[in-house]
Amino acid sequence: NDARGVMKGDGLSGWLVLQLKDVTEGIFMSRMEAYHDYNSNARTRGWTTVNNRTEEDGGRQRRELKNEKLPETWQFELAVNGVLQYSWNSTEYRSHCYYLAYNNGICVLWDDESRANSSNKKKEDVEIAMRLRGEGGRTSLIAMTHVYYA
Repeated sequence: NDARGVMKGDGLSGWLVLQLKDVTEGIFMSRMEAYHDYNSNARTRGWTTVNNRTEEDGGRQRRELKNEKLPETWQFELAVNGVLQYSWNSTEYRSHCYYLAYNNGICVLWDDESRANSSNKKKEDVEIAMRLRGEGGRTSLIAMTHVYYA
């Protein structure tokens, strides 16, 4: 069986927010796949705006932040505990990804060295949020299969 479950997001999906429990080291990695076909995110089929905002709902967001051929304007944004940490273009994003084997890319998306080097480590719940931005809507696509953190 070659099928794998993935969470797909595109330029219309808005923020994906994850609550990480008992973080001590300040590192967040994920197995990411940027090679999926454009327009393959069934969740945003028929959408024309981020989070499918409409005039009737006042344009409010429904989710808010508390393919190797990436479009030119592709941007990956990551926030920690509600504070934007990075806004990477495709080149910057790829510099944080390591391909361990065919079709197996692990991306280091947050590495808080001050937390990792602290002599006073404590467990803390951390909110990690990520989204894609840039022109292209459904053609800016990425998928996540695994999350690793410490």
